[in-house]
Amino acid sequence: MNLGSGVRLDAEAYFRTMRQLVRPSPFLSNMTDISYAERLLTGTGWASGLEMLLQRPRGRLFGFVSYTLGKTERTFPTINTQPDGQSAGYPPRFDRLHDWTLSVNYGLRRGWVLSGALTYATGQPVTVPTGRYALADVQHILGIGSFASVFETSGLNNSRLPPYHRLDAGIRKSGRLFQKAYYEMQLQVINAYARRNPWFTFYIVYLNGTLSAQEIPQIPIPMPNLTFTISM
Repeated sequence: MNLGSGVRLDAEAYFRTMRQLVRPSPFLSNMTDISYAERLLTGTGWASGLEMLLQRPRGRLFGFVSYTLGKTERTFPTINTQPDGQSAGYPPRFDRLHDWTLSVNYGLRRGWVLSGALTYATGQPVTVPTGRYALADVQHILGIGSFASVFETSGLNNSRLPPYHRLDAGIRKSGRLFQKAYYEMQLQVINAYARRNPWFTFYIVYLNGTLSAQEIPQIPIPMPNLTFTISM
């Protein structure tokens, strides 16, 4: 839909169901002597959402705003089993309720363009342990063996990472080179305000029995990037 002044709005809603979904069983730690069929679970799922795009592709000030409101769920037997024996649905890794991007470009004189892109998204689902216990053998009880730590959870993907957001900013210059070629020079800073978006979390069990969680960020510091392109 054209809104005037070169601005266009597009919107799309969707809903779909899914059958015969296949995923590896999350309960098998040892695949020895287990058939291929026993390693996989078959289930169902559904996805719904609304996608919107507001854009102005031309002009001195141009760019777009995109927004997605979405929800998806999967149900597999033996995963997140309830007291009545039924399996409850869970959000898969890529489920994000909100996901939006703002990209703005502003043309200066003599081929210079300022640009910025801001991204925000709901945190991805993750499985967080709610308890831990140790499995010990007779040798460990006698003080000569080791023990294995086992983590308990309230269900698969029972929590979420913090919201993901990031700002990328840059400036670029384009023009003719010796009247025979075109060039573009671009300086960009990724994650300009040093947002520590978590990538994943792993847990460390120390010999004294204590537990600590260590979070690994994706790009923890601003990352500069300089490119120079020549085309004939």
